[in-house]
Parts: sequence; structure tokens; C-alpha cells
Amino acid sequence: MEIKNLPNKYLELWQKCLPILQKGRPGDDTHSVEVAEFILNCKKKNLNLDILIPTAIMHDIGHSAILPEHFKYITGQEKVKNGKLVHMLAGAKIAKDILDSLQYDPKKNR
Repeated sequence: MEIKNLPNKYLELWQKCLPILQKGRPGDDTHSVEVAEFILNCKKKNLNLDILIPTAIMHDIGHSAILPEHFKYITGQEKVKNGKLVHMLAGAKIAKDILDSLQYDPKKNR
């Protein structure tokens, strides 16, 4: 699976993220490709791809950390909201670890 027209500087990031995305929900990898390609094809000028492309690639990466047996712990009236929170917190940690491993600019890694 590849992202069309992905600048070479983001290839290593994509290669690190793809196997993790494939461990998440079915289709998370395809969805990340679609979001990244949407940004790359955007006609608006002055987009900061150094922020947008990693965000597009990793925005759902936290789902890979949620196993089916974890769902019994996401309960209550706020089940959907809490599930999203778990995916966001796990995703932030995974994304930070990946970006740190790539020595990504810390000013853009927030």
C-alpha cells in the first residue's frame, strides 16, 4: 500500500506507521492513505506538509493499541467518548515514539 505522490522525506514515516495501522481497525491504513492523498492534492497554497502529512498518516494510529478485550473496560454512558479518548491517548504516545525515532523536528512534534 502506498500514498500517491508522497514526497520522499515522508516515506520512512509511512513505512514505520503502515504495519501499526494494519494492526488497528480494518481500513485504518486505507483511510490514512486517503487523508494524506487529499492533503497532497489540495490546491490551497502554503500548507505545512511537515505537520499535515504526519497528522494525516497517524491520526488513527491509536486504534492499534486497543485490543478487543479492552472494550469491556470502556463502559458507561460515555462509552463512545471514552473509547475515542483511549484511542487519542494511545495514538499520541505511539506517534511521539515514532517521530522521536525519526528525529523529527521537536517544534513540529507537538
